[in-house]
Amino acid sequence: MVLPLDKLALPGTAEEINAKLSRVKLPGADDAISASTSMETAQLQSECAEPTDACYSKIAKLVEADRILWAQVDAAGKGKKKKKNAAKIEIVLFDAEKPGVVGRADETFVGPIASVALDRLIDAAVGVPGATGAVTPPPATPPTPTSAPGTAPPATAVQPNAAVPPLQPVTPAYPPAQAPAYPTAPAAPTTPAYPTAPAAPTAPAYPTAPAAPAPTAPTYPTAPPAAPSFARPL
Repeated sequence: MVLPLDKLALPGTAEEINAKLSRVKLPGADDAISASTSMETAQLQSECAEPTDACYSKIAKLVEADRILWAQVDAAGKGKKKKKNAAKIEIVLFDAEKPGVVGRADETFVGPIASVALDRLIDAAVGVPGATGAVTPPPATPPTPTSAPGTAPPATAVQPNAAVPPLQPVTPAYPPAQAPAYPTAPAAPTTPAYPTAPAAPTAPAYPTAPAAPAPTAPTYPTAPPAAPSFARPL
């Protein structure tokens, strides 16, 4: 749980500090959650303003958190020795399960405060490099000195009686082990081809019966010629 820094405690920088604290990722913990009250307000509500583990435990119980992380700002120096435009920023991490302060770091800034310096301060307090998610740029590599045109490069100085490191034994390169080639399993026997059953004999073709002649009507003789008529003479 992050207890935000009051904006009036460090105008112009308090919001940046709160944003960085809210991005802190601690080992074994979920993303940080920002409380709605600052450390000063929580101290008033718990009626315990002493910087002791007992007071911090009451505040952790008040905000219902196992660990609390906050920033506090003090004016650099005391009395007449206070520096103008100087501020001392302290980051504190308290674990209620121990209970006790498990991380603390402070730094005095004069003038504008660089964002990289705040990241470095928070990382030192929580003990986790890159806890705010910021990537610190690597230090610049000094340029390699070059020789002027037409001149030879500077010779490397050889130290007299310099101890020569012993040669490291070279491990011979063995060919990679190959798995033995086992014979393949024999093919499964094929089913023998049996002769097909003979075809059933066909029925013999018998001759068909002769067709019976159709009966014809009998022919009767025609009627006899008419008898001649004899005329009787008158």
